[in-house]
Amino acid sequence: YFKIQQVRFSYNLPTRFVQRLHLKSLNVYSVFDNVHTFKQSKGLVDPTVFDYTSGSSNATYPTSLKFTLGLYVNL
Repeated sequence: YFKIQQVRFSYNLPTRFVQRLHLKSLNVYSVFDNVHTFKQSKGLVDPTVFDYTSGSSNATYPTSLKFTLGLYVNL
C-alpha cells in the first residue's frame, strides 16, 4: 500500500515583473490532494477511510482528488 497524499507546485514571478506591479513578491501555486493510491489488491481498504472503532470503511466511495490554485501577493 502506497499513497501519494499531496503534490505541491510553486513559482515565484521574476522581480522585474513584480516591481512593475508595485509589489514586493508574487507567487503562483497549485496543490493536488489525494493524487493516487497504489495497492497490490483491489480488496485492500484505504487506511485513511477505515473506521477502526466500528470495523467499517467508506470503500464504496473512493477518496476524491482535490485541486487548489492560489496566488500569494506580498505588498
